[in-house]
Amino acid sequence: MKKNTFYITIEGGDGSGKTTLVQNIYKYLLDQKHKVLLTKEFGTPHDQLSLDLRNLALSDQYSTDDVSAQLIFAAMIRQHQQKVIAPTIESSSADFILSDRGIDSNYAYAPAQGLSESMVKKIFSVAYAGAYMPDLTIYLDISPELSMKRILSRPAESLAKGGLDRVEKKGLGVQQLARQNFHKLHKKSPDRIYLIEVTEQKTPEDIFQEALGILTKKLG
Repeated sequence: MKKNTFYITIEGGDGSGKTTLVQNIYKYLLDQKHKVLLTKEFGTPHDQLSLDLRNLALSDQYSTDDVSAQLIFAAMIRQHQQKVIAPTIESSSADFILSDRGIDSNYAYAPAQGLSESMVKKIFSVAYAGAYMPDLTIYLDISPELSMKRILSRPAESLAKGGLDRVEKKGLGVQQLARQNFHKLHKKSPDRIYLIEVTEQKTPEDIFQEALGILTKKLG
């Protein structure tokens, strides 16, 4: 089957400006008259069950352990792939899928929270069985120190309004390990995963222009 939908995921450490970049790319693609499905791997607005599972996994309300949380994530991811990603690609109903996070976040963050690599592979090999891989992943590479500085500068809010979730609360160590894992993933798939360095000096527009250069190159 010919695949006519180009699937993009935007990854990044917490506080890297990922959400802003997603919105900038989305606006650019719409301005170019493309049909774009904007979604999220973790709690897509296109599927209520995915949203409910995300809130369950990231909430402290039920005191789930890390394995249980990842199993909930796996169910959420499977739902997103089966109900949103696959139907869009198979019907060619959009020129682009633009997703806030994707498969790589799971393989970066789950081991950073103490799960063994074998456990992570078992959980997510089921979640992603038969799933479509992104055609392009842009990873915003932020230092853990700058990441935590930005996270802690946010106003205190509830999770539903963007407050700290159970992953962000784990602090600098998780951010450091997740970054290392993202770098490993980049080295394994350099033709798919592209890195953009995030610094205090770079503006959102600077990062967008770098991302646009990558996208243009990838599309040929």
